[in-house]
Amino acid sequence: MRILSVRIPSSPSGGISLRKIVVAVFLILLSTLTAVPSLNTILARAQSSDSWSFRDDFNYSSIDQLQAAGWTTGGAPPSYFNGSNGILTLLDDGYVGAAVEWNHAPAGVTNWSVSLRGRWIGNPVGSIALGVRTAGHSYSFLADGYYVPDPLGQCSCVRTNPGFGISDDGRGVARFPGYSPELDTWHVLRVDMVQGTLYTYFDGVLVGDFTEFDTSAGNTNLAGIEVGAPWFANVEVDWMQASGSPSTPPTNPYFMVAGASSVTVLPGQNVSDPFYVSSLGRFEGTVNLAAVATPSSGLSVTMDTTVTVWVGEPKESTLYVAIQSTTMVEQSFTITVTATSGNLSTSVTINVNGLTDHDPIVIHGDTGFTIANGVTGGSGTFTDPYVIQGWAISTDFLCCASPGIVISDTKAYFTIDNVYINNPGSDGIELANVQNGVIKDSAMNDGVACYGSPDSCSNPDGVDITSSSNVKLLRNEFGRAISNLYGDAGHLDASISSSMNVTLRGNRFDASGIDLSGSPAQLSSYNINPYPSTYTYDVDPSLYNLVNGQPLYYYTDCSGLTVDGVSVGQLIIANCRNVRVSNLRLSLSRYPLKVMFVNGATISDNTIDGGTFIDGLSIIHSSNLMVTGNSISDGFYQAYGESSGIELDYSTNVIVAGNNISYTHIGMQITGTNQSAIYHNNFIQNDSQAYQSNTGITWDDGYPIGGNYWSDYGGSDPDNDGIGDTIYSVCCVGSVDRYPLMKPFTAQTSEPQFQQTLTFDSVIVSVSGNFTPDTTSKTVNGTVSIIVTNSTTSQTVFSKTYTVSVGYGSSSTARFVLTIPTSSSWLGAACTVNISSNNASCSVSRDPDVNDDGAINILDLALIAISYGSKMGGPGYNVSYDLNADGKVTILDLALAAIEYQLPVFN
Repeated sequence: MRILSVRIPSSPSGGISLRKIVVAVFLILLSTLTAVPSLNTILARAQSSDSWSFRDDFNYSSIDQLQAAGWTTGGAPPSYFNGSNGILTLLDDGYVGAAVEWNHAPAGVTNWSVSLRGRWIGNPVGSIALGVRTAGHSYSFLADGYYVPDPLGQCSCVRTNPGFGISDDGRGVARFPGYSPELDTWHVLRVDMVQGTLYTYFDGVLVGDFTEFDTSAGNTNLAGIEVGAPWFANVEVDWMQASGSPSTPPTNPYFMVAGASSVTVLPGQNVSDPFYVSSLGRFEGTVNLAAVATPSSGLSVTMDTTVTVWVGEPKESTLYVAIQSTTMVEQSFTITVTATSGNLSTSVTINVNGLTDHDPIVIHGDTGFTIANGVTGGSGTFTDPYVIQGWAISTDFLCCASPGIVISDTKAYFTIDNVYINNPGSDGIELANVQNGVIKDSAMNDGVACYGSPDSCSNPDGVDITSSSNVKLLRNEFGRAISNLYGDAGHLDASISSSMNVTLRGNRFDASGIDLSGSPAQLSSYNINPYPSTYTYDVDPSLYNLVNGQPLYYYTDCSGLTVDGVSVGQLIIANCRNVRVSNLRLSLSRYPLKVMFVNGATISDNTIDGGTFIDGLSIIHSSNLMVTGNSISDGFYQAYGESSGIELDYSTNVIVAGNNISYTHIGMQITGTNQSAIYHNNFIQNDSQAYQSNTGITWDDGYPIGGNYWSDYGGSDPDNDGIGDTIYSVCCVGSVDRYPLMKPFTAQTSEPQFQQTLTFDSVIVSVSGNFTPDTTSKTVNGTVSIIVTNSTTSQTVFSKTYTVSVGYGSSSTARFVLTIPTSSSWLGAACTVNISSNNASCSVSRDPDVNDDGAINILDLALIAISYGSKMGGPGYNVSYDLNADGKVTILDLALAAIEYQLPVFN
């Protein structure tokens, strides 16, 4: 049995007409190249351009040695450069990047060839760049993982698909298809200048050209060569070379074709990939396309029949490939795509190779990498890893359940590439105590793991990574791994635990998603795209990990994070402070929303439903959390297993209030958690409403606020106060709800508003806003708009809208301070919101947070006290400490600060 794997020449997906695209400055991608300051060109002695050549293999042990050899470095701090083991490493963080230039070419080299061998090794944008300086111009050839250049030279940027680009003096002049970013893969970029035309080659294949319009004598004479880390892409360079003997280029206008990267065509599936036609030699016209499969039966191939091509503007057709049978096909095919226009014609042959059957692979230790264990190549080194490639592995889940591939206790470098694992009764791939592994372009599908009843499920995972380091999962497909009557029953597409430096990029997970666990340091080391942007533009969508077709978001080591109303398939947050997660819709994932080691978070108004998750909301080793207004429903509570609406493990000071939890196996499961309160929640039709393994949890907020609504509560309410007169036994260890609600809880809201104008310190402060109280979480949430104008000139000094969320106590009053910068001093608006009276108002003074540390505390009082008794114009007077602006620092100023002592400050 074989599964078909289609290999097509590399290219992006999705074509966009450059006549409809405006791209600002192509070299924004080559920030490091353009950031290198102008360098004095040092020309070698004139010599024959035909015989001249240069090569550098970067055999330096330090950057100092590199510079001593004639290279100039620039664009970034020294730590962004590294030279060792014959490799030059250059880093770019999205703001600055490393670049090196060699500018000692001899005079008079008019026709020349420059090339390098490099690879993308990290950061989300997978570009590789080669730069050349001539006497008159600066050229760049980019294998572009993010943008393509704009040949029209316009002045704005748009996000398009990866491809190749040529720039001339910082302006994009041409783009071409054919590049698809590949992490840790070596490529050769080459640029040839022949009689005024620039020809660009990728891995020896001509991918584009550009004719220089400036015909000034000597303008293309070679002056220097350079390489840099393109925008947000770390790169390594093996060698660079240049010579005065370029290859003979094509002499007539023609066109080229390029297709998508390799894909696996499974039985009964359809695959569609873009196929591009682009101009070379300034060809323009209509091109006819035809695709033919050989043999003609068993494989269906179609594509668009014509495209119209313009200079610098690739046009797209779509190639559709499908296996016509629903059974495994062992036959190999070829697809020939022919492009014709008049008497011009070119063809591309695409090999459709079958995957070969193989038994499950088990490798223990580095000596286990053998041909018998599925190794198809490599020697286990960094530059030549062992390769396990091209296998179709099926296991008998009923008789001999086993993983498709097991690798353990290894240090050698290895790559699992283009492997299809079908129907495993255990994990698809297991990695345990391994280093330096890559799993890419592979698929795990259709594992059956339950035998007769849901309690017999073995819960296999697509990939299980344990106690390992330096592992990458790249562009893998995870089909539903459980095909049985009981849903997913605990399956995960990928499980990563107690590991370091694990990278997930471009994977397609099914409805089950992933799980991460480990220490804070281990969680911080996981590199999962997309992640919080540290740059202006979004991460390349082709690098996204998707869960059920939506992005998997993983945030770590963050502060002040807000995730509100975005489209997300799965959300995991670790090692963060002051987090807000709200208005999300999550479904069909084992751990839709998980937070670990988080201090300070509000998780509100999210909907989690529709699947057979294990824990709808999982909170682990976290503190100071408010969980309110969420709706969590498994929808398949008969799944047995361990599904919980909310899991609360080893956390402290957590308030869970005002949530709806229904149709789960266990509504709320609590382990090792204390100093937490749970009230005003609706527990409806869960198999077990709640489970608690320890004391320290309060299941109500006293009388008359009350506890929770329990759909199985059988008590009565003779006094009709809405609270049952008998306790509800939650589960265990003496846990009780003393004041169970007779009806489902519904949050009451009113909206205090205010609008007022205050004059203070020669300015007019206009304050307006509204608030929504949440009586469950005892918070008020809202916005306040401040407009400050000069009372003399009426000019606007300051304008801002603040987002405020503040808790209130038994007095039903929330208080806070807004800091307001003006031209003369900082002001503070002290605001009060009273829930009972539905009123809100503010007063204005100089900012009581006099030391601007974001808090009104003893340090502010001390500073005012030190200046106590001083007067304007006298010694010791500081205008910031004169809160009431009466020209002196007195007890009134101290009183103002004391009244606002420890109030929340918003700035």
